[in-house]
Amino acid sequence: MLPSSRSEDGMFGRSKHRTTTARPFAALILFLSPLIWSALCYGHPHSWISHTLTIHGEETRVDSLEMEWVFDPFTSAYALDGDFTVFDNEERASEEARRLMLNLLNTHYFTYLYLDGEPLKFRIPTSYSLTKRGKRMVLAFLLPLSKQVELSGQHLSIQTYDNTYFIDIAWKSVRSIKLDSSVASQCHVGLVQPSPSQEIQNYAMSLARDSEEDSELGQHFSQTVSIHCG
Repeated sequence: MLPSSRSEDGMFGRSKHRTTTARPFAALILFLSPLIWSALCYGHPHSWISHTLTIHGEETRVDSLEMEWVFDPFTSAYALDGDFTVFDNEERASEEARRLMLNLLNTHYFTYLYLDGEPLKFRIPTSYSLTKRGKRMVLAFLLPLSKQVELSGQHLSIQTYDNTYFIDIAWKSVRSIKLDSSVASQCHVGLVQPSPSQEIQNYAMSLARDSEEDSELGQHFSQTVSIHCG
């Protein structure tokens, strides 16, 4: 079971046959073409994940969250050392998925759950897969709650973000968030957009890729999924 505290560790640890790095996301920039170097050296974020979410349960009870993360092409290439042939072999793809999930454990899967403002815990995922969509890597996994949660008369909030805002993780719209049919009959979902101050936006844009990490920055840019039942 995972605690509700946060971690600043990176996501893309390297497997044994790969070069290690102390700051995996900063190393992403070294992979990029010199033509876009100047545009990406300054200003967070440097990596992007498009997110879809399905909330599973029955009626007003929720027991798990199903995630699908679609990574931008540059991040995908970095994570795989540019080797998309990994998807030609089921065993290799499974190993890459396992490696990514182990690294995500250190970040609590960038996911924070609150029931009426109180943090919820979840269990370590055992169901996950890694596929590709064109030149984009797609990681899907099921995040089980530590116990089934009754939402009748209560409010569930879900946020998914990188504390340092090196990565931007976002739902394109509320249509990217789905409820099981049984849950949808009793509950409704909303998506609240972030409203960072201009000062925070300017600060994020001023950060160099190798700046000291600010572990409180990401929450200012985080969307919030809101679920009400009853």
